[in-house]
Amino acid sequence: VRPESEIQPKIERKEANFVRFKTENFSKLFEFSLIGFNDPESGVAFHRWGVASLNASTPDVLNWIVTAEKKFLQHKAKLPTRTWLKVLVETVNNAGLSIATESMGFLIDESIPEIQVPLSVSDAVGQLTPDWLVVDDVITVEWVVSDQESGVKEYWISLWYHDTGRITFEPIKIPGLLNNFTFHNLDLKDGGNYTAQLVSCNRAGTCIRQSVSVAVDTSPPVTGHLAAATDSAVDLGRQTEDGLAWKDNQVNISWVGFQDPHSGIDRYTIQMGTTWFGSELLQETEVEHSDETVISESSDVPYVEIEADSKTMGDNGSSNAHEAPIQMASLRLQRSLTPGISFFVHLVAINKASK
Repeated sequence: VRPESEIQPKIERKEANFVRFKTENFSKLFEFSLIGFNDPESGVAFHRWGVASLNASTPDVLNWIVTAEKKFLQHKAKLPTRTWLKVLVETVNNAGLSIATESMGFLIDESIPEIQVPLSVSDAVGQLTPDWLVVDDVITVEWVVSDQESGVKEYWISLWYHDTGRITFEPIKIPGLLNNFTFHNLDLKDGGNYTAQLVSCNRAGTCIRQSVSVAVDTSPPVTGHLAAATDSAVDLGRQTEDGLAWKDNQVNISWVGFQDPHSGIDRYTIQMGTTWFGSELLQETEVEHSDETVISESSDVPYVEIEADSKTMGDNGSSNAHEAPIQMASLRLQRSLTPGISFFVHLVAINKASK
């Protein structure tokens, strides 16, 4: 008979310190393996195992179960969650001698990781306004995910292009301690929409998926021009009545042709002065780009009215899609104009990426 002290059984767990439960027909499946349980002299008669709380010396959670199997032991059992457990094993040889051992502690975690701060594109790298990038080679995303029971073990992160579904950045595994990631050396396309996807997994192997999309526009809008009917301007049929007119301290300004094929025009800024880039007549005033009448107020200008005029017609009466509707702003200046005065209008179009 082999001496009892020479039998050195041990438990091999599928995941160190943690055991994952699989859902099968609404029951819990407990699974583990044993290695080293043998006796070359008399042979092993049987094993018995049970589940105990971490500080217990006998099975107080799942009572002894006798088995002759060693690998992939399975048992349908509903064990407590959010508490540390261990497996107790006793091996008995055919001479009646036995030895006991126990596993390291493990935690049953049935919950998914918790999203504390959703995945988002960092506004510190290449972003002037939300959801739009003004760079084409880098994207930084950030998040906060936690798991109170077993902790976050790892993340899988990837990037793909909406229009083709092509994966721009293959999924890679990163440590669970991180809360941000930068995609480098990209070749992003203006007007393209890209989605970053993050899969967060806890130590029990349960994962949660989230994603965030961002569009790209690295170029400024196409420059337009004032649509003023003057003796020196070519008549393209695009003039609007009173498109460039003034009375006392009120002036009407109209413009056309500003466009952005990637993100679209979001707003304009207008300032007026008697010198180049001067603003003593009108401080820089922001007005929205819209096809509807918009009225906004500021302390410098009591009201700003923008109108879209449908008369974007050429000589043949057809609509000119490249120029878009005429925009007109009726602005109240800080002082009245007088006949013969010359002044400059500084007009800037800003796209939705704030370029």
